[in-house]
Amino acid sequence: WEALRATALFGGGAGLFLCSEPTLTRGELRHVVSAGTRRVAARQNERPLCLENDPGERGAAYVVSGNSRGDVVRARRPTKFDPNPVPERVGVAKPGDVVCALSLLTGSKVARTVVASAAARAPPKMKALEVNKKCLRAVVLRRPTVLDAMARVVAAEMAQTQFADDRRGVSAAVSAANELRMAARIADAGWSHFATGWRTWVKVGSTVRAECRRKIIRDKLFGGGAGAFFAA
Repeated sequence: WEALRATALFGGGAGLFLCSEPTLTRGELRHVVSAGTRRVAARQNERPLCLENDPGERGAAYVVSGNSRGDVVRARRPTKFDPNPVPERVGVAKPGDVVCALSLLTGSKVARTVVASAAARAPPKMKALEVNKKCLRAVVLRRPTVLDAMARVVAAEMAQTQFADDRRGVSAAVSAANELRMAARIADAGWSHFATGWRTWVKVGSTVRAECRRKIIRDKLFGGGAGAFFAA
């Protein structure tokens, strides 16, 4: 659980002004590890750690461990002049990084393929810890505000990587507002993902606090002015 605690997704905070909460406590981290977290590995020129748009890869995230390194690649569309394009390298997965976090929270397909790094000094095997929906479900149902904190971390990472071009020429307040809207959508989709098919009672106070916080932040963001700045 120490490896999970060192990551921003599982051990960090939401970072919201006047509303930040720890993501997972020590007890919750231990529960996640004991509930089915397993060690996986990917080797060079073999099956990747996760495969883009693979239906079987839904609902799991991977924490890169040890001294492993990986390449994040994206498939390119074939064209008339290049019917079999080589995948494009768009990032690097370093020790402590969490990949496929959006898939874990919402159950969506994996958006990128992660393979063991082909660099000369990189180890041939890429090791990681797999955290799936089963590991996190009990924690989310017991404390729904966990989704808010994790969604905020994922939204911030997506804004800096996948949507970096959209932030050019946009003010900091507008970028922060868009980031919070994205986090709210991820949290809503995450609750549907974890609670679907379950008739269970959750802590009323925790649920009400999460809903009230979302409403307050949403109202301030759309209201503009100083309220939107402090909400961001």
